[in-house]
Amino acid sequence: MFKILKTVRVFDYMANAGDAKSLIVRPSASAHFNQPEEERQAAGVFEDGLRFSAGLEDIIADLKQALDSIPV
Repeated sequence: MFKILKTVRVFDYMANAGDAKSLIVRPSASAHFNQPEEERQAAGVFEDGLRFSAGLEDIIADLKQALDSIPV
C-alpha cells in the first residue's frame, strides 16, 4: 500500500475526496478514523485499504507505473 502511495505521480494522497483532482484516500485513517475497528471491518473498511477518486488527469499511466513498481 505505501509503495503505491510513494510512486504515483498524478494522484495526491489526501484525507479529503471532495475535490476534482485524482486522489488516494485511506478511509481507515480519515473518514472512519474514530470508529472502532470492529465497525470499520463490518463496513468493509480495512487498515490497508485505499480509495481512489479519479479526476481529470491522465491516470491510467500513473497507476500502471505505480503498480508495476511492486514486486510480485
